[in-house]
Amino acid sequence: MIKRTRAGALAAVAVLLAAGCAQTDANEIALNYSGGPIEGVNFLRCIKPNSVQPLGFDDSAYVYRYGQVPFDFSADPGAQRGPIEIVSRDNVKMTVSGIANFALNTTCEKLRSFHESIAKGYGIDFGDDNNPPGWKELTVRYVGQPLARAMNEAAQGYDVAALYNDAKTYTEWAAKVGTLAGKYIQELTGDQYFCAPTYRGTGQCGDMVLILQKPDPPDDMEKAMASRQTAKMQQLAQEQVNARVETELKSLRDLKGVLGAQWAVIYQLAKDGKVRTVPVPFGGNLNVTADN
Repeated sequence: MIKRTRAGALAAVAVLLAAGCAQTDANEIALNYSGGPIEGVNFLRCIKPNSVQPLGFDDSAYVYRYGQVPFDFSADPGAQRGPIEIVSRDNVKMTVSGIANFALNTTCEKLRSFHESIAKGYGIDFGDDNNPPGWKELTVRYVGQPLARAMNEAAQGYDVAALYNDAKTYTEWAAKVGTLAGKYIQELTGDQYFCAPTYRGTGQCGDMVLILQKPDPPDDMEKAMASRQTAKMQQLAQEQVNARVETELKSLRDLKGVLGAQWAVIYQLAKDGKVRTVPVPFGGNLNVTADN
């Protein structure tokens, strides 16, 4: 009797067994073990993507995702967890949704270590489920918790208004989250098991990619900040009107000093198109009529 065990990330039908063979597709990589409870379990090999590997009578094959894996923290029903709650420097609770994209470290040594030290204990079995409970529980523990810690630590440097309204502040905060998240995830797992989403088993592991939405304050505070922003814009518009009026008054005062009061008024009326002029004979009287 041939044994098989399937484990992985976002893979449907992880292992196909036909006539004692394990088959992986382009997005899968497998760990092949032999033995059982009596003779002990021994690691044999890694089975590369797009491979067919004969299996012994008492062999097991554990399959993992080869390529990008998303960790979704949002209100979406299919997310691994809900939005992450953070607290700003001025002690306001906010929520953040987003996605952490990564790839498993699929060098044979690292993948085996990840399987034996962490993943095996979660009993992950994909089967026909693209998001099995075991994988969800694992990623919440080893990605979600360190990510929440990083977000909160970074948020302590900023007030709620800046995190919500200021683009520069958001960019600085997100960059700090990325740096801290990588550090805390590796501290928790004990090794670099989560790499850049483009990683394919060779070269530098790299860092996971975070896509973070703007932190959201409570609804009542969001409305209050929107009202303050509207009032601020109205005040700015009024200040601009006041500045324009003051400039015009200064111009009139300057004209009065140069032309005299009567001619300053005439000049301004002519400038505004409110004066009708007619030819006057030399030596005659000048009459100016302002339009209503």
